[in-house]
Amino acid sequence: MFDNTSFLGVEEEDYMIGEVITIEGGQREITIYNGADTGSLTFLLSFSGAHNSLGALALAATAATLINLF
Repeated sequence: MFDNTSFLGVEEEDYMIGEVITIEGGQREITIYNGADTGSLTFLLSFSGAHNSLGALALAATAATLINLF
């Protein structure tokens, strides 16, 4: 789930900020982007039932870095 943000873009069909994205198994790529006209943004990223906490942490760090670059 992505939350607490105004300009985060999530390329997921019919997705609204604050809704839970359920992945039944395996992995899935979700593209996010900074939709603000200028500057960086912050957002909350929540995981539940993750099998690999290290992988989730790496994903969160990568997403935060990408958002700050754009």
